Amino acid sequence: MKLKDITLKNVKAYLQAHYRIAIQESLPEHIKEQVVWRASKAEACTANGKCLYCGCSTEDLELYYADLGCKKPDEPCYPNMMTKEEWDEYKQVNKIQA
Repeated sequence: MKLKDITLKNVKAYLQAHYRIAIQESLPEHIKEQVVWRASKAEACTANGKCLYCGCSTEDLELYYADLGCKKPDEPCYPNMMTKEEWDEYKQVNKIQA
């Protein structure tokens, strides 16, 4: 990570991800499902232990717990975290089994 990447938005995402990890047993099901789905969509980054684009750690899946979607501009692996309603519709439209 470069100094220019330390922004309020990224710090918020980092804190949010670690908070969600700390309370993961009580997270809503639609958040848990999206974390697992995001890790599978970014399979190469997950296997690498860090994002191949931005360099953020994926070792404990923390990158996938934040609301921010994949930052890769040309072909992001996954969108921003969705609400329950958005996620249910997205799963239906894209035929995702969760």
